[in-house]
Amino acid sequence: MKCEVWMHIFMYLTGPENLFEAELSAIFTSSFLFNYQSKYKAGWLKLMTEFENAKNRFSLNFSHSYYVFVPSSFPDYFRRFTNLEMEDALENSDILWNKSGALGIPHRKMHKFIQPMLDLVKDKLMNLVRKYHVDHIVLSGGRVGSKFFVDAINHAVKDYSVCVHLPKVKTFLRLQEIGINFINQLTTKNHFVFVGTHCCCTARCYNFSYKSCTKNYV
Repeated sequence: MKCEVWMHIFMYLTGPENLFEAELSAIFTSSFLFNYQSKYKAGWLKLMTEFENAKNRFSLNFSHSYYVFVPSSFPDYFRRFTNLEMEDALENSDILWNKSGALGIPHRKMHKFIQPMLDLVKDKLMNLVRKYHVDHIVLSGGRVGSKFFVDAINHAVKDYSVCVHLPKVKTFLRLQEIGINFINQLTTKNHFVFVGTHCCCTARCYNFSYKSCTKNYV
């Protein structure tokens, strides 16, 4: 099984989740956040899942705030850790605390969380499209749930003869199950790009192997 070219995009520092986490550290202190992540792993996962849902609702057409519902363990532990309420920590922040238990992220701030990652993906993707004459782009991972992200990719390649695919199965690991069937429909002259949560790669494909591809970044 062979893939000729693979490229990896490191989005750990520019990803929306990382920027959101940095914002929480600035508001609630890094010490509290570290301890919360260690003691309440399920709560932290729930919080980041809620942020993912809010992020995927982002649209340039609507200027309202995006609400991230917070697990009850977060304000409870913050109160015990600091003797402060959520409103106290957010007093000088543009993020608001909703009495229903949600953080209200302003439209402009959510846009700032998302845009760096999107700019990085588009830049790398367009370099690949131009260099390798890509015919197909397969979007995968959590980003595919964002209409804003998908529309931006489509707009970026609109002047090229590129077909953008959005499989119903969106996770990269699951895509290996359908990857061979997809690739077998293409000729060896076709080039394609997989755009995932943490990767963007292109290859002239003969067969597809997730294991082999992860070992061959260039």
